[in-house]
Amino acid sequence: MFVGMDVVREGPLTGPACRWIGATADIFTFWIKVAKIRIAMRALILVLLSPMKFLDLAFNRLLESKFHAVTLFSILRKKGTD
Repeated sequence: MFVGMDVVREGPLTGPACRWIGATADIFTFWIKVAKIRIAMRALILVLLSPMKFLDLAFNRLLESKFHAVTLFSILRKKGTD
C-alpha cells in the first residue's frame, strides 16, 4: 500500500499506560449487566486513572513501547521529494 514511500517518522501515539487504563476499566466493569451503570462506572474509572496517561511521555521514548501501544502513527513521504 505504501510502495515508493519513505518513513519520515513513526512511533506510538498512545502508549502502554493508556492501554493499561482501558484494560483496568474493562476488568472492573465487564460484569455489570445494566448498561447505564456500566458506562457510568467505566467513565468514573477512566477519569480517576487519567493522570496516569502522562506516564506515556516517558514510556513512548522506549523502543519496546510500540509493541504495547494502543495506537501508532507514521509520517510518510514519496521517494525523491523533499
